[in-house]
Amino acid sequence: MNRTTMRLDFHRLLPIASFLLLTAPYAATAQEPEPVAGWMAALGLMQFELDGTGLAPMVALRGGTPLSSVLLLEGSMAAARPEQTTGTSSVLIPEAQLQLSLPFTSVSPYMGLGAGAIVDFKNTDSGGTQLDLTISGAVGLRVWIGDRFGLGFEFRGRGIGADFERNTGEYIVGGNLRR
Repeated sequence: MNRTTMRLDFHRLLPIASFLLLTAPYAATAQEPEPVAGWMAALGLMQFELDGTGLAPMVALRGGTPLSSVLLLEGSMAAARPEQTTGTSSVLIPEAQLQLSLPFTSVSPYMGLGAGAIVDFKNTDSGGTQLDLTISGAVGLRVWIGDRFGLGFEFRGRGIGADFERNTGEYIVGGNLRR
């Protein structure tokens, strides 16, 4: 086969190959996956203004279930041991949060609004255990590494009590697992 014949064959195949590529089925990029139920175990820092101010290491366990293609209902339990002016105490924060999530294929940014309680276990000399209502807001990012596993990054701010005189902020990084 000489160069002229090869060139003519290529020119005949090009329109056929183009037609096949343009008409081949493909996944639409606008059809992103819906959110799925999952868990997050996280470590981070809690910035607090309770009876004193400061930073304390914290842990959190969160689980969410989808309500729609962009809404998630999340339950959460966070724990920390802040050093307050009255001494070190143990703090537990159970919460529920409604999150608006943009479920892209590998990255899911979200923001949420929720309510819960803070239980501050102090010794009896410091006033004993205190229980207060909390209102929280969160912004975060879930980055999926494969179908089931991912990383989560979040900031969650929280007002405590009816007048929000006390507050906390959480900066966390965690591992995500989809069900």
